[in-house]
Amino acid sequence: MYNIGNEHTEDIRKIADKFMKQGIKMKDATHLACAIKADCDYFLTTDDKLIEKYNENAIKIRTLLPKLLHFLA
Repeated sequence: MYNIGNEHTEDIRKIADKFMKQGIKMKDATHLACAIKADCDYFLTTDDKLIEKYNENAIKIRTLLPKLLHFLA
């Protein structure tokens, strides 16, 4: 199911599980969990469903999911 391959696997799994309980697919949840564990300042995505979950407050993270165009401008 998870194949992170480092010493943070269990932490990432726990974070991803919380996202999956909110209806986020496993790969997206794992991607978000890795970004959180890496202490990223931003998480860029063009995934409309993931952005919709964020806008619905289903994804409660301190990082931002800004519109990609803000970074391309």
